[in-house]
Amino acid sequence: MKKVLFISLLLLTHLLYLYSASEIINIEDGSPYWLRSDSNTLSVTIYLDTPISTGQNLIAGESSYSSYDINWCDSNNNYTNLYGSCYDVIISVDENNTTEIRSGVVYIELVANGQTLSDIGIYNINQYPGGFGPNQLQQEVDSAVSGDIIYIQPGEYTGAINIENKINLTIRGNDFSDTIIMGVYESPVINIYNSYNITIENLTIQDGKNYEGAGIKIGGSTSSNTSNLIKINNCIIKDNETLILSSGPMVTSTYGAGVAISGGNSGNSTVEFNNTIFYNNDCRTNDEIYGNSIYASNSDWEIKLNHCNLLQDSTQDDFYPQNMSLEFKDSIIRNPITSSSTYTNCCIYASSIPTGLQGLDNIATTQPMFEDVANDDFNLQAGSSLIGKGEGNSTCDISDLTNDIGAVQYDLDRFATYSFTSGIDYNWVSFPVIDNIPQSNAIMSNFFAEYDDPMTSPLLRFKAQVDNGSYLFDGTFYPGYLSNTIDIKSHRGYKLRFNQNDTMNRFHGYHVDLDDEIEVTYSDEATWVGYFVPATQTPADAFGDYMDELYYIQHKDWTITRERPKRGSPWVIPMGIGGVLPSISYGDMVSIKRFSSSDPDDESFKWHHISPARNYSTKATTYYQYTPEAEYTPIFVEVDTTLGIKEIAVFADDICKGAVVVDNDLVMIPGYIIELEDATEMEIRAWSSDRSSLKVGFNLFNEVTNEFVPVNRIVKGGNDYYRLIFGQDNQESDINVPVINHLTINNYPNPFNPETTISFNNPKNSMVNLAIYNIKGQLVKTLVNEELIAGVHSIVWKGKNNYGQSVASGVYFTRIKTLHSIVTKKMVLMK
Repeated sequence: MKKVLFISLLLLTHLLYLYSASEIINIEDGSPYWLRSDSNTLSVTIYLDTPISTGQNLIAGESSYSSYDINWCDSNNNYTNLYGSCYDVIISVDENNTTEIRSGVVYIELVANGQTLSDIGIYNINQYPGGFGPNQLQQEVDSAVSGDIIYIQPGEYTGAINIENKINLTIRGNDFSDTIIMGVYESPVINIYNSYNITIENLTIQDGKNYEGAGIKIGGSTSSNTSNLIKINNCIIKDNETLILSSGPMVTSTYGAGVAISGGNSGNSTVEFNNTIFYNNDCRTNDEIYGNSIYASNSDWEIKLNHCNLLQDSTQDDFYPQNMSLEFKDSIIRNPITSSSTYTNCCIYASSIPTGLQGLDNIATTQPMFEDVANDDFNLQAGSSLIGKGEGNSTCDISDLTNDIGAVQYDLDRFATYSFTSGIDYNWVSFPVIDNIPQSNAIMSNFFAEYDDPMTSPLLRFKAQVDNGSYLFDGTFYPGYLSNTIDIKSHRGYKLRFNQNDTMNRFHGYHVDLDDEIEVTYSDEATWVGYFVPATQTPADAFGDYMDELYYIQHKDWTITRERPKRGSPWVIPMGIGGVLPSISYGDMVSIKRFSSSDPDDESFKWHHISPARNYSTKATTYYQYTPEAEYTPIFVEVDTTLGIKEIAVFADDICKGAVVVDNDLVMIPGYIIELEDATEMEIRAWSSDRSSLKVGFNLFNEVTNEFVPVNRIVKGGNDYYRLIFGQDNQESDINVPVINHLTINNYPNPFNPETTISFNNPKNSMVNLAIYNIKGQLVKTLVNEELIAGVHSIVWKGKNNYGQSVASGVYFTRIKTLHSIVTKKMVLMK
């Protein structure tokens, strides 16, 4: 009996051995497996040849022959029979405290009585990193109080920013191009929780990885009685991802929602996006996807997007507004939804408008014409169909940007209106805004098409310069014969004469770039240049350092010139009403002449934009009448304003060729003498309120000898200008103006830093007093009772007063008193 029992036990043991598992047949591979950074589990399904018997285990561990296995998965025998010989093996995973993704291989072993019967590797196991410290900005956020603005300097900042329990807080970067917040794993880049009235602006928000709201997540609650406004302004939200979470093929992975933005806090809230760009935000998940750009789940919310670029290149839903609607204006949308949303003046990134799209004035295009998306340059190129197509353009004028569709406005786009005055005078103008796309629009005959009918056109004369420097005179440009080959250019100036006040039709065009170079190719010749800086400035500020290369600048209302066409020669500068310096305003033109130079850099310049100035103006003459022309030659007159002279004029053959009101001691007569033949004699006449017009004698400046010569006539020659001083006693004069012993007062350099030299010519040995007063009449420099011999003398002035204190630059009255004369002169000393 015992023998039979023993044989039976052996047979049973043999049978059990025969029917025990001996091999792992397969593994249901759900790789790649992505796990959270905290301690959790991984579930895999294993198929054996037969069910496990007593004494057998499935163990997760490390293979002794693999160099790629991992030690952060714990060995265990936690497995469950699913059916037959199919088992679910649960593997414990340690927390990842590093800042790197860790990956490797885990081996499942079939073990019997401590002996490995079979094993199989589980490849592509990945665990997201932990170990990230807080964002370095977090401390500032934590300590902020209501109403604070946190300014973020340019740079890259890594780690999540948590805004919790905050009210009326603004986080403001420098610009999205240089201020970047970079996310970490398992956290939104910016998490807004239990907070209201929060503004985020001028940032790039990128590289967030979270199950929901990888870029920005809004959660918590706000009071139903509180108006909550979350604003995202001028931001780029890109390269954010929802995490792939897969713990095994038998376990459902997590959904992805609102990769760029996710919101679901309770209470009334408005989330407003302005000039914000969304792209390359991906829902990387094995299951459901709810909005690559925006997910919202509260019916009490309003979401508004103004001037945004939503460029998600995905077949998945870009938006998922649950129980609410989205409002889009002036935005570019690649994947719109036709329900729960309205669109106004938007561009749909498609060949046609989708059927059922709700809204007005929308367009479709497959080519918005961005500059360089790969490098985050979403500027529109000139000629884009989105320029000027946004709302509100009916109120724009020449100095305003048009309203474009999209997040980045094209800053050279304008609607322009050009106005002209009538009369015998010419308009000296430039055209900062030109419709030159296509280029044929800028051809002269097209640009001025409304004036091309000689029977009705108010345009009587037109003058311009072509590229080779020659002039195009009146005869070429009678209305009806405008050139169909020459372009109008914003860099150039033009002279137009009208028989009535007129305004060019308002049109859409492109403003010249303020940084454009202006060519001054020819030296010693006039170049008509357009002024397109939207600010009134003095010539010194507008030209900047290029003033050193110029010796002559002529405006319609004024001219400044050097005494001689030589570098360093002092400038002759007339003043306007109230002692105002000459100025240039938007849309003006000036004629300039430069010195000869072998340096190509001297052949062009850029307008500067330094500081605004007061507008220069002069009074119109009442006694002397003359006919203005397109060109004039300046005649500068130094006169003692105490003489009572009201107006001064230049005459040729008893015809007035220009006149000026005397309201400063240096005035400029615009001499319309271009058409006079050389050697024509011209006389100067003066008028005061108590006498009639009388001829006067004067001292005429000789720029060759740098001296003033007493004369009674000006003989016309090829001069850029004439300069004279009242008054030399002369028997041929009808009026004896008191003799002034001439004292030339100049300073060089000007502008200066740190010092300038003021020089004067003392005609006789004498005791000299010199005083410099600023425009307020305050004394800033003196030279008292110095005995000086006849000749040229100078004094160095460092822009300081008698007490060593710095004084502001500007207009100064310089007075020199000798035994023989007193001369007071306005000087423009610019530091």
